Amino acid sequence: MTRQPRREDRESGSWRPGDAELGWIIEDRIDEAYVLSWPGQLETWVPVHDTGGYDRARAPVGSYDFRLDQIKGTASLRSGNQVHLSFDTPALHPRANLNFTFVYFDLATRGTADPAWKVPSLDLDRICSPVPGHRDSRWIFSASRSGLARDRASKYQIALRDLAGSNGWSVLPPKLPVSRSPLLANHPPLLGEYASPGNLRSQVGGVSNSLRRNLEESGFSIKLLKVVAGSTGCEPAEVSVFGKRFAQTAQPFALALGCLRAGR
Repeated sequence: MTRQPRREDRESGSWRPGDAELGWIIEDRIDEAYVLSWPGQLETWVPVHDTGGYDRARAPVGSYDFRLDQIKGTASLRSGNQVHLSFDTPALHPRANLNFTFVYFDLATRGTADPAWKVPSLDLDRICSPVPGHRDSRWIFSASRSGLARDRASKYQIALRDLAGSNGWSVLPPKLPVSRSPLLANHPPLLGEYASPGNLRSQVGGVSNSLRRNLEESGFSIKLLKVVAGSTGCEPAEVSVFGKRFAQTAQPFALALGCLRAGR
């Protein structure tokens, strides 16, 4: 049974979590580093069963470009500011999108400390030393925290704030084929296909009335349309500068609304 830290332990700085608790804390701190350093939203998946294959799967929302992360940490240092830890990999399958992140947890600050080491799983046997005669695959990772270190793990040193950026993700999701919104299925094309001023007037009027119905059905604020089109009335406009501007702004607005209603 894991001993619960006493209040006096926390106040005196002698608090030390158990191994399992420390592992969970370190994983949470790495999650925070990714979320706080990435400019967009991230999807983070946690395996239901900890098989030893990976601890996290992450990707920018909508990209499906997942990177698997196996996180190893320690709260102990050896002489010479040396991080030294052993770990098992019973279900390791090295692959290009799987990395090992090694971190040091500072008990004094209750947080992970720079630097971390991000090692591709394909390079694990170059950086870590296998423990001979062990039933499972056991490895030893040893590295200096010094920025001037020249050991075999030094080139994998990385600041915690750079973990997300090192994955090679794009800030924008990949471009998908543009499909016509269901809301515009019964509408004629809005841009560049007007045969006459009269046709323009009828199309703008039809779009404005349809948008008004869709806004009312979805509960979307009419104020947003005022910002986009300059009017809250959605009345058919005469063929004028406003009419052309409304036709040009209505299409992306309707497409965006269609995506929202479709749950995309």
